[in-house]
Formats: sequence, structure tokens, C-alpha cells
Amino acid sequence: MGDLCNDMRNINLELNKFPVNRLQRGKCTKHDVATMTSVRHLDPSVIREIQSSLVITSLQACLQELVYNALDANATSIDVAVNINKYLVRVTDNGVGIPSQDLDQLATRYVTSKCHTIADLQSTHSFGFRGEALASIAEASILQITSRHAPEKDAYMALWKGGALMQKTKGTLDSRYRSGTIVTVQDLFYKYPVRRKRNLDLSNAQVTMDSIRRSMVQIVLPYPEINFSLTDLSRNTKLLVVKKCGSSADVFRQVFGDSLSRTLQLITLSDHAIKIHAYFGVHGVPTKIHQYIYINRQWISTAELYKAITSIWNYSSSNTSQLPDNDESDSRKKRGRFMAQHPMFLIFIDHPSMTTCDISFYQKLTTEHKIHATLKRLLERITASFLHRFELLDKSSYRALVKTIDAQYKQVERYPSSTDDHEGTKKFTTTTPSSIKETLRSGRGDVKHRTSVLEEAPQSGSMETMDERDERYEIFQGIQLPIKLSREDLLKADVLGQVDGKFILLKGQENLVIVDQHAADERIKLEKMLARMDPIETVHIDPGIKIQLTSHEYELLVRFTPYLHTWGIHFSCHFRKSTSRTSLAQSRHFITSEASPHFSVNDSRKDTIYIEQLPQLVADRCIINEDMLADLIKEYLYWLEGHDFPDMAMQMCPHGMMEILKSKACRGAIMFNDLLTLSDCQHIITALAACQFPFQCAHGRPSITPLASLNQMRHLETPSRPIHWQRFVT
Repeated sequence: MGDLCNDMRNINLELNKFPVNRLQRGKCTKHDVATMTSVRHLDPSVIREIQSSLVITSLQACLQELVYNALDANATSIDVAVNINKYLVRVTDNGVGIPSQDLDQLATRYVTSKCHTIADLQSTHSFGFRGEALASIAEASILQITSRHAPEKDAYMALWKGGALMQKTKGTLDSRYRSGTIVTVQDLFYKYPVRRKRNLDLSNAQVTMDSIRRSMVQIVLPYPEINFSLTDLSRNTKLLVVKKCGSSADVFRQVFGDSLSRTLQLITLSDHAIKIHAYFGVHGVPTKIHQYIYINRQWISTAELYKAITSIWNYSSSNTSQLPDNDESDSRKKRGRFMAQHPMFLIFIDHPSMTTCDISFYQKLTTEHKIHATLKRLLERITASFLHRFELLDKSSYRALVKTIDAQYKQVERYPSSTDDHEGTKKFTTTTPSSIKETLRSGRGDVKHRTSVLEEAPQSGSMETMDERDERYEIFQGIQLPIKLSREDLLKADVLGQVDGKFILLKGQENLVIVDQHAADERIKLEKMLARMDPIETVHIDPGIKIQLTSHEYELLVRFTPYLHTWGIHFSCHFRKSTSRTSLAQSRHFITSEASPHFSVNDSRKDTIYIEQLPQLVADRCIINEDMLADLIKEYLYWLEGHDFPDMAMQMCPHGMMEILKSKACRGAIMFNDLLTLSDCQHIITALAACQFPFQCAHGRPSITPLASLNQMRHLETPSRPIHWQRFVT
């Protein structure tokens, strides 16, 4: 919404007639106030501007809508070209084309050939059905469409600017195509300079193009019958070439290479009308960018489904990383310290009764949608089946897991909780089964699971209604606990002293609170170290630490060098003429099941770099453990590869570096049974209150626990003698 607010400053609104400046100076008249408080219809131009800015929010969104239109036109060849420097995109397809009599209506809002009635809405399976995309693009750019309809001999061209049709004439189209369409978008977001600056930042052109490539890969993977290409016109470089092939696994191989695709294994599952075809990688990978779920060939971004698969996958015995270089070195076989392992999967769900409208609603509602529980159960089932089939899950654990999955979802699917609203429509709600975690924990002792007494369902009669209790407290089994603590509570509390050599007891005005002394000091030390990271002090390493990278990792290193420099990691490397790899699988003219040994470069080649500078706070650990440093850098590169927000990514400390700081904070913190004076306790609480996250340790565990409400204790029977609080502490 920030982009929208900034863009609105550039729109010529009728509301600008209001004396805003006079209001700010406090000099408005009664007439001004009366004028501003009156209710009026928005001007049609204002409506168009707002709708356009909401539908097309980025360059990727613009391209996606244009490619979806090409797919809806039954195209078998789609070519996408982008020039960020000129704010230009072009999509060419050989679809059925657009009838000449309809061409001038294309940029009219709510005009579409795909959906006209409620009945159409309930049966449409095309990507587009709202009639908003082209109108929004025409409003925010100069839009040119040239098309030849299959039954017609001539091609026609129409041109729009600012949503207005400027020209319609005969045009020209590639003679190779009997029919097809060319959509050219120029000067995108010329009305919205703020949005253009944020989405089309020329200083991060490579990052933007990588994001565009990922969005195009998401679209093309389910379509092995289509030839597809993506070209960066500013560099005249093909970023993506996919030739027509036999399956989505072959498309995956063309996009990501043979070393990753060779581990994919197909498994299928049917449940009534729902059919699932899934490709899973046998080994884990250090990035999440190789995870794709589709419903009726539409990419699904619902995080709950991806988490469901990952939760089952984490139970497997597969803990090795399948790195892109297909290397079999010892470093590959053991799990790195910071190299997280993620499942690699390509899943296609065929659900005949779900329309495009249903899928759109599902992605917005997610857990509230009635189909979510079924989809989640089936994905968990097929993941467990894959692990069992390829001996990554033993037979007994597999049977117990499947039984638990089916039992937990059976009640939710057959009897969804529903309530009728005032309009008579039903709202479905579902619950997430928790026994799956119990099943996993029963089979393996290393499954992490946190519980809290406050999260358990109360016994009948043990909890008062909201209207009967103080909103500041939670009543649990007769004990009144504060719902929320603040930094001010810590500063105002009286420090009573140390308890049992492990805790610090505090007495506030209303609460009795106990603090974990180790967790508190750990948090204090971590935030002090993080404060020293701005600016980052570096130390020179002589001689440099040698690290070997795969070809893909080297490409990432070159791309994300500024990010490494931001966090104090500097390196030198041997000059390479080119980092690109050519294989027959990526050829425009051939498609084979294996990469040709004559046209491909050896994927196992290593590139050597030398780390010459490191942040002072982590340099000692990295010098002692060079494998730790290598894992830190590689994990950060893979993490950057999977993120589309360069500014935000640059501000986030690398995970491996943060883990080292957490470890140092933990080892240097006050331990249990370290005796503290009252002055020591007061100093810790004061420093903890100044922390950004005072209520959790460096690892996320709670550092402060409320014991009871003093107000409740005052209502108890008055003791015969006063309470001496000092007797409760050591």
C-alpha cells in the first residue's frame, strides 16, 4: 500500500481542489470543512488510476498477465523480451489471435472473451476472466497490440496511451505464423515514478531480471508442449530457453540442469476425482527455489501447503545436500553447519471441479477454504509415500504416519465447522492437526516441538468468560496470569534477587515475574554484538582462506558480491572469461534426455576464491574452522538466490553469521549456578529492558515467565504476619 500512496501523489485528482495547505496551517474556513466532509462519487479517471495500480503492481505482474493471455489463446510458442533500461516488455505468441472487430475493445475494463455470466464463472478454467489486466496495463503505459485472427488474412494493430485508444490500423505479423499476437508495453509506470523506481531500479537490473526469470519458470513448468524463451534486450542475452518436450521433468531439466533433474522421481496418488502427479528429489537442496505446487496447472503460492510437505520431509533419513555440481566429495556427503536442507519437488494437482475463480479464492482464504484440509492431507500422504518407496522412511513409521494423517483430517473433511452469516452464506473453518508432530516425535527424538500451558484447552469451568475477567490477565486453573509484559514493567519492577542460582525474581506493581539469568544475559550480549556490526569492523586475513565453489555458486558470488561486501566479506578470485554454461539440453534446435558430452561443460569444475577480509566479531571462528566459513558463504548465496527483495535482503544479517554471534553470546553469558549479587541482578534487568527483544534469548526461547498476579494474592486471606520477600531468594 505504500507504493499506492506514493503513486497517488502523481495522479491529477479532483480532490486536489480542496485547500489542504490551508488545513495544515490551521486557516481553513467553515466552507472548506463543509466541502471536505461532503460525500461525492470519485471521478472516473481516479477510479481507473486506482484500479490499475492495484492490478498491475510490478513488471513481473505485467509479464505474467501477458503470458497467461498467450496460454489462454492456445499458443504453442511464446517469446518474452524485456528491456529494463527502456521500461519495455514484449510478448509474442502463435495463438488463435484476436478478431479485428474486437481489437479496439481490448483495453476496456471488464471486457473479456472468457467469462460473461455466472454460469461461465462457475466453469471457466482459463487464466483470465475478469477483464482487468490489459485495461490496467494500458492505463499505466503505452500499449501496442498487433494480432491476426486465424480466419483472417490481415493483421491489425491498436495503440493505447493512458487508457485511451490512440490508433487502429493494419499491421504486420511474422509470416511464419498463420495467426498470433504481439503485445508491446512501453514506458511502463510512466505515471508512477515512485513505483517505477522501486520495481525497475536500474542499479539492481540483474536482480530484477533474475526475479522475472523465476516468475516465468513458475509459469512454463506445467507446459512441456510449449516452446518458450525469455530475452534480456538490454544485453541481447537469452535468459531462458525451453523447447517442446515430453514431460514437466524434462522442462525442469532444461531450466535447472541435468545434475538436479536426475534425482527427480515420479509418484502418483488418486483420491476420488483428485489426481496428483509429483516429482520429488531424492536428496535435499540448500534452497527453496526448487519447490513448485500447481492446481490445474496454475502455480500455488499458499505457504501452508509447502510447510505441510516440508514437515513430513524433515522426518526422512535424507540429510545430504544435492549440490548443482554433482560432486561426490566428503563435504557434499555431510550436512554443513549452516546449509539448511530443503525438499525439491514439482507437484501437479488435477482437480476437475475447481475453476480458476475457485483457485483464486483458495489462495486468498487458504485455511478457511473448504478444500484446504483435503489438499493438505493428500500432499502429506504422497510425501510420506515417496519417502517410504525410496527407503527414506521405515515401514512401521510410514504406517503410523499415514494412519495419523488420515485420522486427523477425516473429521475436518467430512464435518467442516461452518457458521451462517447474516447473508446466508457459509464460512468454513478448519483446524490444523497436531498429532502428526506427536507421531513424528514418537519415531525420532530430535523433532523439536514447543508447548505452553497457555495453549492447552482449559478444563470445563476453569476459565472465565471475557466479560467476567480483567482483560489484562488470563485465568488458568485458578491462577491469574498477566497476558502481556512490557519493557516498562521491567524498569519499574523491584529486583528481589537471585533464586536457586538460576533465576532473578522481580516484583512489579501488579505481577510477580521470574527471569532466566542465562537467557537474559545471552540476549544482552547478542544485541551488543549486533550493535557493533553497524558499521562493520573488518580484519585482514593473510594469507587468504581458500574456498572452492561450484560453477553455479561462482555465478551467484559474482551476482551478489555487493551483498557480501555489505557484511564485511571481501575476497579475491581468478579471472574468468565467462561463467555461462552451454549444453545440448539448452539448445534451440535439440532436446535430448541426457546432456551431450560434446556440447556441455564439465559441471564438476571448481572455482577457487580467497577470503581476505572478515567481520571482526566472526573472524576468529571462521579462521579456526574454514569449513564453517565456506558453509556460511554458500548458504547466504543460496538464500539470496531465492529472494526477490534486494533492499530488504541486504539489511538482513547472513544466517551463518548470526548463528556464530548467537553461539558466542551463549558461551559468554552467565551460566546456571553462577552466583549474582543484588547489584548484578539489577544491572542485568536494566540492560535487558533496553534490548529490542527482551523477552526471548538469542535462540528464541522465552527469558521471562510471569508467576502470578499480586492483585489476586492480595485478595487471599490476610496473613498473620508480613511477607518477607527476601527470604524467597538466595
